[in-house]
Amino acid sequence: NKEMLKLLLPLRYDGKSVVECNHFISQLLIYWAINTTLSSIELKIQICHDL
Repeated sequence: NKEMLKLLLPLRYDGKSVVECNHFISQLLIYWAINTTLSSIELKIQICHDL
């Protein structure tokens, strides 16, 4: 995460880069949300199998 922040920091100064940065962050959030949903579904499936 720290390495990603280092990559994002220089982008803040240029207006165009800020837009690209925001786009990148929104894609990250979507990816994270999908990942979280999938992992919670996998957990539920594992719990069902354990029962």
